[in-house]
Formats: sequence, structure tokens, C-alpha cells
Amino acid sequence: MERNYKTGALLAACILTVTTLCFIQYHLVGNTYRLTKDRYYAEVKQAMSGITNQRDMQDLQDSIRQQLSQLAASYTNGQMSKQAIVNAISQVEQGINKQAGDYLAVQLKRKPALGKVNYQLQYDEIILENNGKADTLLRVSDQPITIIGKVIPAADAVLLNREITVTRTNDKSDRNGKSIHRLNFRLLIKQSSYIDISGWETEVIRRMAGIFLMASGLILAVIILFYMVFRALIRQKKIAEMKTDFANNITHELQTPLSSVNLIMKSVLRADVQANPSIMNELLGTLDRQYQKIQQLVDHVLESTIQTEEEIKLSDVDIAGYLREYGQDLQVANHRLEVAIAPLYQNVKTNTAVILSILNVLIDNAAKYSAASKPISLKGFATNQHYCIQVTDQGEGIAPAFCEHIFDKFYRVPEANRLTVRGLGLGLYLARQSAASIGAVLTLKNTGPGGSTFELTVAL
Repeated sequence: MERNYKTGALLAACILTVTTLCFIQYHLVGNTYRLTKDRYYAEVKQAMSGITNQRDMQDLQDSIRQQLSQLAASYTNGQMSKQAIVNAISQVEQGINKQAGDYLAVQLKRKPALGKVNYQLQYDEIILENNGKADTLLRVSDQPITIIGKVIPAADAVLLNREITVTRTNDKSDRNGKSIHRLNFRLLIKQSSYIDISGWETEVIRRMAGIFLMASGLILAVIILFYMVFRALIRQKKIAEMKTDFANNITHELQTPLSSVNLIMKSVLRADVQANPSIMNELLGTLDRQYQKIQQLVDHVLESTIQTEEEIKLSDVDIAGYLREYGQDLQVANHRLEVAIAPLYQNVKTNTAVILSILNVLIDNAAKYSAASKPISLKGFATNQHYCIQVTDQGEGIAPAFCEHIFDKFYRVPEANRLTVRGLGLGLYLARQSAASIGAVLTLKNTGPGGSTFELTVAL
């Protein structure tokens, strides 16, 4: 109970640690993301300002303002209406915009960071001041006039600059070659420039790819570390449980023959027994059988701990004939053995002594874990590349949760780990090791309420 409490507390601490780490990483990466975005915006604005402030771009804007001054002079003289001035500005913009567009395209190619950035310069308001009177040619509420670039959607537009330019005009207006009066006015132009950086997410993510990978890698490394720690703890717990089960099982297995030996020895020391040779011989025979049981148990344990590198010799064997002889000679107490071997003759390269030890383990387990009078099936058949030997019982089967562990050393299925079913959890482990030594494979083919089927596959 205390161990489970400690394991649960450790698991909760690990989950809290990972959650806290994720929270910290989220805020750190989020702040870095915003800083990278602001730095990228600043770089784009600086680079674009450097282009728009060059002499060629300024000359284009001066040209537009000069033509606008001429249109304003015509308006002052009553030769044009406000709407006509707006229309005329649009016509002037078409020619200037083409020149500016060509120039911007050349300049943007020289700066890879600005490859997907668009630029727009627009007039928001135009005010004509003449002799102290102000006349608004373009109001703020009117549609702005785009002078350079293309119209950028409001959702993608980022303000680059906003300024007011003043153009003064002092000129003489002549009619029929005679001087009538001097024009003296100025134009106040409120203009704004915008840039479109709608593709900033891709650029920011590209710049932060390393940070994203490091942050994700750190969290993943911590999770893997905790997983390995818990895996090691669970493995150690299983080993401890296996040791406890092994100690309990071997104690039980030794207790019965040792108790019998103790009783026999006490009986042998009695004078009346010593005086009766037949009883003495019977007791000595029983003592020898108990000794053989203890010796077999000790040999079984030693066999599981001593790893031999001695190569097992293989020879050509009629496996079908061998299995038929095995089935005929074998007698299983309280069970009927059903043998079905095919074909009549099948040659394989194997070792019959190893095959015999594996079959004995499988038949013994089938008898242990199935009710009395239930038949045990031994089948043999050939496939394209293998010869398969199957031993099937009609017991309770093995729960799916335990199937992957039944070949582990000292492992016993909990439901079957009863005092009425003896064993140390070594039989199937040794059987699989023996199968591997001759190049065969021992597997649990299927299991369920109707019993279990173990299959030994030998290469043809």
C-alpha cells in the first residue's frame, strides 16, 4: 500500500512537472514569437523606408505634386471643378504609378526579405488655401486616391508613414497676353503610406524554427525520461513480485517431498520397521522417489540459470513418424490424447531430444490446467515453409493481459497460481529457449474460454 502511494505521488509530481514545463515553454515561446514579429516588422519598415526615401521616388512624388498644383491653379481660375480635379489626379496617377511600380519591382528584388511585401502611397486629404481661404478638394471622408502602388486591404495594411506636404504656388495668370492678377496659394496634402506584410507568419515561423524544435525537444526529452524512469520502476516491481512468487512456489514445491522424507526417515529408525524387510524396502523406494523429485526440481532451477553455449546437433528426422510414435507411447493421467499427424512422411532437420522436452512441457501444462477427462489434442501438419506442431487443451484459457508474459522467466498467470497447480514458472521459458536453440519458434497461437493452443514451428 505504501509503495502504491509512493508511486502515485511520484506520477503526480511528474505530471505536474511536465505541465509546469509546458506552461513556461508556452509563455517563453509566445514572448519570443511576438518579439520576432515586431523585429521583422521593424526590419521591413526600415528597408521599405530606405527605398521610398531615395531620390528617384521623391522625384516621382514631386512630379505628382507639381501637376496637382497646375490643376489647382485651373480650379482657382474657375476652369475646373473639384470632381474634374479628382478625375485628373487619377489620370496622372496611372502614368506615375507605372513608373513607380517598375522602380519598386527592381528595388524589391534586391532585398529578398521584401519579396512578398506590397507598398501603397495614398492621398487622404487635399486642402487649397487661397488668400486666407481654405477650400477642401479631397475630404478625409472621401475615397483616398492611391498615387503609388496597389490598394492594400485594410486587414493587411500596416502604416509605414503619415505626413503633410505643403506646396506653394506664386504665378501670373495671363489672358490674351495681358497680366490680370498673380496667383498666390498653397496646397496642403495629407498622405499615408502602407505596406502589406500579410505573409509575416511564414517568415516568423521560419526564423523561430530552431526555437520551436528546441522547446519541443526539451519537453519530449523530459517526457521520455519520466517514461523510462516509470518503466524501470514497473520492471523492478515486477522482478520483485516474480522473486516473491518464485520463493513461495519453490518453498511449496520442496516442502511436500521434504516432509515425506522426514516421515520416512522417522519410520526407518523404528525397530519394527527395521525388523520387516518388505516394509523397509517399500520405504526406501518411496525415499528414492522423493529424492528424485527434489533432484529434478533442483536441476530445473539450475537449467534456467546456467546458460550453455554448447551447439545442439541437428539431423534429418521424419517428424511425422516421430510424432505418431510419441502419441502412441504417451499416457496422460485423467486425460485422453487425440493425435492427428499429417502427412505420412515429412523430413525436417532438427533434434528429437529437444522436441521431446518441449512436447513434455506443453502436454504437462495442458494436463495441469484443464479439467480431468478433458481431451488434449496433438496435431502436426506441413505448410509451404514450416512444419507446425500444435498442442491444444480445453482449459479456462489465458486472459489477454497475461499472454505476452507467459514465456517470461518465473512468470505464472495469477489466476492459475494456486497451490493445487504446482510449478515455478520455468517450463514455458525453458521450452522457448530450447526451441530457439534448434532454430524453431514456440508461440501461443490462440487462447480463450475453450482452451489454449501452443504451436511449435520447425523450418522445413
